[in-house]
Amino acid sequence: MKVTLVYSVLTFLFVIVAFAKKSEGQSVLDKKVTISIQNENFRSALRKISRTASITFSYSRNTIPDDDRVSVTANDQVLGVLFSTLFDPYHIGYEAIGNQVVLKRKSKMT
Repeated sequence: MKVTLVYSVLTFLFVIVAFAKKSEGQSVLDKKVTISIQNENFRSALRKISRTASITFSYSRNTIPDDDRVSVTANDQVLGVLFSTLFDPYHIGYEAIGNQVVLKRKSKMT
């Protein structure tokens, strides 16, 4: 009886360990935000998103347009959708790495 109980407990523990997954939490792109940006320059818009979502942006100087003004409103919207709305017209791609979002120019097809 004791041997069966020991094998049962060991089997149970093995199954738990085998199916255990590392919990990485929610991706930054799945984070929901509410924000309103009206006629602000691109850099200022990124700062506002950064503060609201507790993220940081990384990009090279020529990635974002310096003189363009943007307007975007998001009401309990995931960052991935907000980023697509904001960045796609400018051919800017993005990749989330932890709480950092890396911006880069998309290659243009000719």
